[in-house]
Amino acid sequence: MAFNIRPFGKVLNNLMYGDKCKIERLGASEDEYGATDPNSRSIIYNEIKCKFSFIAVDNPSDSNEVYVPVLKEVRVFLDLDYDIKSGDLISGDRTDPESGVSQHIEGICGEPNRFDYHQEIPIIIDKES
Repeated sequence: MAFNIRPFGKVLNNLMYGDKCKIERLGASEDEYGATDPNSRSIIYNEIKCKFSFIAVDNPSDSNEVYVPVLKEVRVFLDLDYDIKSGDLISGDRTDPESGVSQHIEGICGEPNRFDYHQEIPIIIDKES
């Protein structure tokens, strides 16, 4: 006997996701004059609820005795309702619930990892923002 517990997952997702993001996809589109722009961006999803997460990873391969760099890996957690592909552009704001400090995040989505109740997407950050 199987149970559908997806509705309970949606309730938990609404409680857990406090950040918001926008997803854009690169593709060809026409401007108002009919010219095709192969590098235009179209907004796929706007103001969707998510949760940004930061993971610090040591990088001992590029270190010496004084300096040991720490890489910052960013991931976003989303509901399964959104079809996000590797290479999509993501931008959003992460707000710390305790301090209220907001941080803007922009990057390129990696390959989504889909689980039973959510999806987890690594983000490649081009620059610090």
